[in-house]
Amino acid sequence: MKKLLLPLILAVAFLTPCWLQAEAVPLKSPSDFSVEMVTHAGGQDIATKMYKDKDKTRMETSMPGMDSISIVRQDLKKMYTLMPGQKMYMEMELNPAMVAADVTAPKGEVKWEKLGSETVNGTACDKYKLTSTLEGKTTEMFYFLDSKGYPVRTEMTMAGQTMSVDYKNWKEGSQEASLFEIPAGYNKMQMPAMGGG
Repeated sequence: MKKLLLPLILAVAFLTPCWLQAEAVPLKSPSDFSVEMVTHAGGQDIATKMYKDKDKTRMETSMPGMDSISIVRQDLKKMYTLMPGQKMYMEMELNPAMVAADVTAPKGEVKWEKLGSETVNGTACDKYKLTSTLEGKTTEMFYFLDSKGYPVRTEMTMAGQTMSVDYKNWKEGSQEASLFEIPAGYNKMQMPAMGGG
């Protein structure tokens, strides 16, 4: 489950710049779009296609031995995980407080610094370093942004592990409504009861 959540966590962290001072943010993304991502972490590549239409998000994740689809519906306060191989899905309540707070965001003092220009995957990019400092602990993230401010690559270190994400095929515009619905023929998986009640 942690592997399945990784692309979603990274997408929220990298594509939601609203937690920074607006006038200082070079990172941009359209409100409605699709994009392909490859996450490199722990010697493994995780391919993800992300679709976003306002408050709806769909992520199709592919990794060795496992494919999964996650749909986040902020309007319904629900998150769905689809298992295409079994034609089943799980449903979870989406905590609106977590969405509003953006728990993945850097905390404390935050600063952008432009480091220069580089070509990444054939695209001319401006390279930035994002530094966040809280209680004496500093975290650094690196962003390679195209002329629109869209990420082409992001890099960070988390828990001693270096991770990067490559982005390609940005397509702006509204997405098909059916992408954010449970497909016909899927059965709901009952979640096991939690102990301690």
